[in-house]
Amino acid sequence: GAGLASAYEAARVLNGDIRIASDNHGTVVSLVVPRSLILQDLWIVEAEGQEWGIPEASVITALAATNVHDGVMSFRGSPLALRSLASIVGATPTTQPDQVLVVASPEGQIGLLVSAIVGRRQVAVKSLGPILDGSPQVAAAAHLGGEEVVVVIDPRQIVVDARVPDDSKPYRPKVLIVDDSLGVRQLISATLGVHGFETTVAPNAEEALKMLVDSPVDALVVDFQMPGQNGIELVRQVRSVRRALPIVMVSGVAAAGDQRRAFAEGVDAYIDKADFRQGALATTLWSLLGQSVAEAGR
Repeated sequence: GAGLASAYEAARVLNGDIRIASDNHGTVVSLVVPRSLILQDLWIVEAEGQEWGIPEASVITALAATNVHDGVMSFRGSPLALRSLASIVGATPTTQPDQVLVVASPEGQIGLLVSAIVGRRQVAVKSLGPILDGSPQVAAAAHLGGEEVVVVIDPRQIVVDARVPDDSKPYRPKVLIVDDSLGVRQLISATLGVHGFETTVAPNAEEALKMLVDSPVDALVVDFQMPGQNGIELVRQVRSVRRALPIVMVSGVAAAGDQRRAFAEGVDAYIDKADFRQGALATTLWSLLGQSVAEAGR
């Protein structure tokens, strides 16, 4: 009755679940919750070159994708719908993933197609607060060592989003993210992905210029300070060939004079890395893209 409903809501808050099984011999009610709100056991998977963390409490098993027909495979005698994790979080699948992570939530069950099952890790997760506002799929982040950061996704929201067919989703503008920090690239890419953007990344200005030639994008997010060419120098070169491309500069160290130089070279907006408030980067990009479309139509 009411007690079970209250326990269910408490489990959801803890990223847990309540599972009920009845096999004609009574009923088993299992309460599954993390042992710690700081330390969490995660399945680490890879999708389009980026690693993602999924709470172990929501994972039933991992297996190879075999005998798949029209996006469905058999799992324990029942059909299991499959969806690419990359497409759900905003990336464009470039290869056919052949690993499946079976994820269950109160909203249902789904088979997530991933490029690789990296393994299981116990990590210290950290809520990123305002940087993730408006990103329902992203729950937190965890540091794996070195510069590597894994973004932890909410399995409940993933299951809900997986029910929306790819061909019914709106067009996703493509954004190139240029930052020498792997962790920053991962966080910005994940956050923009769940805000409706397709993302691609580059670690430096030289690589970014090559990518702009090989694969045109709709907008550019660039770090101010990078080894070799800095962000302002990159913007100067981009503006010589792409005068209307929306460009947002992000930085945690640029002084007021640096910001003025950035705007003088053609940056459309500047956002401090310490101030990714309420999805400010995504909101700014959508606004600039809307202006770009309007100006192109004049």
